[in-house]
Amino acid sequence: MLNLRYRPALRLCTKCQAAVDRYSSGDYTRDTRLGHHTWPKLKSSAANGCGLCSQIALGVNNTFMRYYLSDEERRAREDTTGHLKEGKTTAEQIDNMARDYDDINNDPKRPQLQVVPAISFRKPLEKSEHISHNTNFLQYNLYKYKKGKYVGPMKYGPQSISCLLEISEKPGQHAIDYDSSSGSLSTEDALPLCKLWYQRCCSSHETCKSDSKQVVPTRLICLRGGNPRISTAGELHNDSRYATLSHSWGGLEFPTLTSTTLPSFRERIPPEALPKTFGDAIRITQYLGLDYLWIDSLCILQDSAEDWRAESSMMTEVYQGAALNIAATVANDASLGCFWPRRPSWKCQVQATSTQSQQAAIYDLFQPRWNNPWNNTLKTRAWVVQERLLSRRTLHFAENQVFWECDQNPACELVPEGYPSRDLSLHDKNRPHSDSFNLLRKGLTLGHWPRIVNMYTSCKLTKPTDRHIAIGGLARLIHQQTREDYVAGLWRRDLEDQLRWFAWKGFPFKRFPRINNPPLAPSWSWVSLNGEVRLKYQESESSGPDNPLLINVQHVDQAVLNSFGQLGHARLRLQCDLFFLGTIGLEAEFGSFNVRVSDGRRLSGIVVDFDCNLDENGATVRYAGLSAYFLCIRPNAPPNGLVLAPTLGTRGEYRRIGCFHRMESPYRTEERARMISEANLVEAGLVSHFAAVVEGGGGGRQCFIDLV
Repeated sequence: MLNLRYRPALRLCTKCQAAVDRYSSGDYTRDTRLGHHTWPKLKSSAANGCGLCSQIALGVNNTFMRYYLSDEERRAREDTTGHLKEGKTTAEQIDNMARDYDDINNDPKRPQLQVVPAISFRKPLEKSEHISHNTNFLQYNLYKYKKGKYVGPMKYGPQSISCLLEISEKPGQHAIDYDSSSGSLSTEDALPLCKLWYQRCCSSHETCKSDSKQVVPTRLICLRGGNPRISTAGELHNDSRYATLSHSWGGLEFPTLTSTTLPSFRERIPPEALPKTFGDAIRITQYLGLDYLWIDSLCILQDSAEDWRAESSMMTEVYQGAALNIAATVANDASLGCFWPRRPSWKCQVQATSTQSQQAAIYDLFQPRWNNPWNNTLKTRAWVVQERLLSRRTLHFAENQVFWECDQNPACELVPEGYPSRDLSLHDKNRPHSDSFNLLRKGLTLGHWPRIVNMYTSCKLTKPTDRHIAIGGLARLIHQQTREDYVAGLWRRDLEDQLRWFAWKGFPFKRFPRINNPPLAPSWSWVSLNGEVRLKYQESESSGPDNPLLINVQHVDQAVLNSFGQLGHARLRLQCDLFFLGTIGLEAEFGSFNVRVSDGRRLSGIVVDFDCNLDENGATVRYAGLSAYFLCIRPNAPPNGLVLAPTLGTRGEYRRIGCFHRMESPYRTEERARMISEANLVEAGLVSHFAAVVEGGGGGRQCFIDLV
């Protein structure tokens, strides 16, 4: 481990020490309640240095913020960094509530109620990626008492006020103490541990070594000598090691690299072009022994569209080739930096009282979601998705601790030797998406693409025109590893099923337009939509005689084949088996759209989900009464097909406007089957609806449409 001193267990008040001793002795059950301080006394105990009281007070505050307040109430208590504003703390609100209940209120007309916190212990209901085998929970509740008798739990609205801490035994393992001796603690104190993580990974992690020859970026910030300056590729060696920076620009304005500033920046980058986040990244890079740093605003000409296109196409090489990626996880803009202050009790390790027959046990106490940052600004930034997944190693500088992410042994300050197990949510479609920095990323394949798209489209872009480019590096990597053809955000293999992507409007209902001015991508690609989408996984389990594939992609425009940059107009030619015309109706009871076939009969069990609620001008799009075409792809796998509108320019040419779901099978009765058959334009042989019709031998017929 680190060649540093060990930190003693945190000092505890008599109440907390008794609780830890009782837990250590095994003398507890799920329903055991250990009487604790009143809320004011608990706060006083925390201020006097009791580590467990500090964790409980913080836990109540965090739980209150996360679960009991609305988004508006929470935002009112946060500043631009996500921290609680001074004078607006949740603890202050709880103080006021406690004062109303507590016996310090001397109003004789009011019943004398006292807030009595209590601690109980219980085992986790189920294991997760970050909970080890020897982890239990410490639960802390606020109860109301009147004249010594229990009245009930203290509540905020309908919710009881409580918090949960994880308690995990660490046999003989005292935590490493690398906190600053100055008394002013911050996450910068973790740099020695960061250096150890980095050195171990470089020297012994086989899975984290680069599989390809390093490509030197066009420009890097040289940190040798007294002043940072821009070095170009011609000045660099092929084995030059460098770090990259993932950060949020926010609304901060500062000097950047342009055609005009390039000559002077090659001599010296002025201090005003190095806001705090950049300065902290330089400090981290130099501490780890690296001489070069890549930052987008200082390594790409910001006034040259040509340079931007060239450099953005190299993102795969830039981030894969970096020795390390530094993530300013919390900062909303470059003025806030990478390092954050923290309390002495940020790591809570407690020790039971030793006895003659038993050595004193050591326990780690963790806040809920300790393996995630409290705030994660970068999580909402679309460019960061590929920056994170392309990088071999990343240091995430969060508010509560520093996280180390690599594929062989990710870790964080609370578990510096590594997590008990890995987060496989990127690889397993049955697992919910996770934001943890314990994500197994190695060996990305086509099977990971739906999860990547889901993650990526939930993030924001400053420029919507970057929608395809900002994920192009990941697409290029998967193409290089699998040799599969890439088609405008989708893949040529199983392209028919991937066309069944759908807009994820979620709850509350989201509204967004398609990017049409100019068209960013063909309408059949999710890239054309300015919003969150869900890309279907390959439906191998649902294919078969009862769920046949009813289309076949015959041709893809070469313009979008294996193109990882800007897209535009592109055509797909499809051979289809079930294609019918209908009119959109509005089901007033549910506010959802239904379908009526050409003779006015309602096609029961079909619900339409349109891609866009708004046009490019922000006006609400009205669909009721619209005539549209319905292309069935899978009869028994929702979304079952696409909703199309004719382009009116070319016969048989259509653009996507939505998808449809079979909520109730239209094939359950002969009547419904007959309705589908009678409406099917392929069976009717109505040539005017198709781009091409080929009559086969024996009366067979193939009908083709074009999607643009």
